[in-house]
Amino acid sequence: MAAAALSHPAVLYTAGGWCFFVAENAVLSENRAWFIERVGERAYRGCYGLCSTASLASVGYGVWRHGPGPRLRAGVGGLSR
Repeated sequence: MAAAALSHPAVLYTAGGWCFFVAENAVLSENRAWFIERVGERAYRGCYGLCSTASLASVGYGVWRHGPGPRLRAGVGGLSR
């Protein structure tokens, strides 16, 4: 059941988008001075904005086009009814 849920397009687009968002924020923020030194402030901000927009557009597309995704039931310790 987990494999089917993880292969659902809504999960792929939203989880992939969020993972990319977190990764680009970590990479671009941690190496900000290095990037600005090489490409300049304007190009850095443009790249940052483009990556953030693309990643969150993926999340939005996944939810909009493929719905909320599969629903999982919790069956731990009598919590499911």
